[in-house]
Amino acid sequence: MLKAELSGNSEAMIARIRSVHQDLGLPFSKCRACPDSVTSVVVTETEILGGSVDGTVRTFDIRLGREIVDNLGQSITSIFLSNDKKCILAGCLDSTLRLIERFSGDLLQEYKGHSCKSYKLDSCLTNTDAHVVSGSEDGKILFWDLVDASVVSSAKAHASVVTSVNYHPIENCMITSSVDGTVKVWKP
Repeated sequence: MLKAELSGNSEAMIARIRSVHQDLGLPFSKCRACPDSVTSVVVTETEILGGSVDGTVRTFDIRLGREIVDNLGQSITSIFLSNDKKCILAGCLDSTLRLIERFSGDLLQEYKGHSCKSYKLDSCLTNTDAHVVSGSEDGKILFWDLVDASVVSSAKAHASVVTSVNYHPIENCMITSSVDGTVKVWKP
């Protein structure tokens, strides 16, 4: 029996794919490419991407056996792929979200206005990739225009830090969670 499990941990393992056979749970593949904690992983059909406290986004191409490293210079708390898989949204501990072009590594835009100094906050794009969405340490949710980076909406959503936001891939709704112990589903 095979079971896939992805985990980022303080040993800086970007991905561990485990083979569970008779309760052994021994990893059959490890990657120790990051010198610091891995805070976020994304998996595509042919790649594993990881964001790290060392300020890098690493892309491991499984087919070609190569690694691409983009250095953002700030500790990364989350990464998220655009729907067309051409851009990476990286949340950083300097209260800035950065949109980078995957294949060139070029910085396309920066989004500011939320607070992210101490917590791991997950950010995302809406299902149309028209807006960037993130929680904030002050309990707010913010929406930015993808192209011009202006804040188009900001609202108090939770009593405490909004740790995660995720947008539905098709429907116009999202889910948020907070250290206040609540999970909320939002629809217009």
